[in-house]
Amino acid sequence: MNSKQWKQSWDLFDENPLIRIGQHPVAHADEVYVYFYRRQVLLTEGNDIFHKKSFDKGFTKEKVFCGEVLGQNCYGIELKEKELVPHSYWIDLKDSRSIISLNAFALVSRAMQLIEWLRQHKFCGSCGEQTSREPAGYLECKPCSLVHYPRISPSMIVLISRGSEVLLARSPRFPPGVYSPLAGFLEPGESVEQCVHREVFEEVGVKIKNLKYQGSQSWPFPHSLMLGFFADYESGDIVCEPGEIEDARWWKADDLPAIPPKGSISAWLIQTRVAQITSAY
Repeated sequence: MNSKQWKQSWDLFDENPLIRIGQHPVAHADEVYVYFYRRQVLLTEGNDIFHKKSFDKGFTKEKVFCGEVLGQNCYGIELKEKELVPHSYWIDLKDSRSIISLNAFALVSRAMQLIEWLRQHKFCGSCGEQTSREPAGYLECKPCSLVHYPRISPSMIVLISRGSEVLLARSPRFPPGVYSPLAGFLEPGESVEQCVHREVFEEVGVKIKNLKYQGSQSWPFPHSLMLGFFADYESGDIVCEPGEIEDARWWKADDLPAIPPKGSISAWLIQTRVAQITSAY
């Protein structure tokens, strides 16, 4: 797939009319469900995440509205126990990225993030009283009138180029042999651009230039919004940050290591830039 096609596929991320992320259910519409157990999601034998069957309420911990699928209200439901369902199987949500569509992954991301947020904010952090769920999608503490909104943590991911090479690194937490672009979280008071420059220098000791924003992806591990960039190498030798980066090196575009699976913005950045380098060199 060339760079133009990759860009078009990512632009279609929010344009599929069959799956719509939303905040309010449609009155009297049919319902479908996405089921979670911890960080696993239930798929059918046909690799569909949407189920018509509703579990007994005794097995349900949390239920949240997350959007519409084919005109039906879709709810994310966390189960108290891992149920064995005929003609279905459980899979880690990260592993589902290469199986389900980008739109479906976005909807699942919303459901999982909301469920985790509700679980962690049952009580007000200011006065300690119990919070209540409001129809508009937030939590409110009635005694002190404090409103709690779902937590979203902005983070950046950047693919750095040097001629026909790209800089890829691996964290000790990655699967064996897998390399990815550099990533990190924003700190209070800094811009996204400042974050990119700081994280790159902290993690590998390299300075960059020509920073260009490319796209974003909701990343529910646990509640990130990944902002993707391209950048060019400016100066410096690679020096890996102990404890954070296990290995980092320059890779030829035609000789890459194992990379994250498709469906992730990290894979999309790599594939897009490699296509551009291949056409230029």
